[in-house]
Amino acid sequence: MMGSAAFLLIYAAVNAGHLRVRKQTGANAVIVWLSMLTCLAMFAVLCVYTWQQQPMAIAALVLFAAASFAAEWAYRRWTGRKIKEEI
Repeated sequence: MMGSAAFLLIYAAVNAGHLRVRKQTGANAVIVWLSMLTCLAMFAVLCVYTWQQQPMAIAALVLFAAASFAAEWAYRRWTGRKIKEEI
């Protein structure tokens, strides 16, 4: 479940990023939107199914996600790195 959830969220994020550069890549916006929305919909289905079958797995997913964001926040604060938007 963790691997599938991570896969779906990462590909949704990749598609969201692709929307920002679609003019440079020549991508069809409809296809990229559909890809991103499909990943997010399947993530929701996976969460509902997992909640029904193994609710503790959802708790673990939320805990790991929170720990990941906290570690990223701490790393950026410690190193002084910032996300720069280039448009």
